[in-house]
Amino acid sequence: MLLLFLFGRNLLGYFTSDPRIIAIGISLLALNLLLQPCKMLNMGMGNALNAISDNRYTMYTSIVSMSIIGVGCSYWFGISLGWGLTGIFCCIIADEFVRGMLVLMRWRGRKVLRKADILKSEENASIHRGSKRKAFLSI
Repeated sequence: MLLLFLFGRNLLGYFTSDPRIIAIGISLLALNLLLQPCKMLNMGMGNALNAISDNRYTMYTSIVSMSIIGVGCSYWFGISLGWGLTGIFCCIIADEFVRGMLVLMRWRGRKVLRKADILKSEENASIHRGSKRKAFLSI
């Protein structure tokens, strides 16, 4: 990603010679350096919650955050305030950051982890009881 930013002017020059578009592209590449860690946090922790069956939380936080920050703030910054594509991209970064922090706080609260541990131990106990019955019946 850093290489893309460093060589962005040269790469964008293959697609356009308009200096305004190249300037916007370079600013978006710089903002992308902020976006990627936020996206990694959101995707990594969100998938960790999904792995322990906490799908509803990630779904609800995504819907609310994308609706308010992703759409609402993008319209406000990008169009109403006149920031254009840069304002929209800043809101995308804010959306990824907010969702990442929400799922991180959920993960660190460990409430869902304790619930998953209880369900797993109950499942193991029922499997263990079932195998004892089979062993007893085969004697």
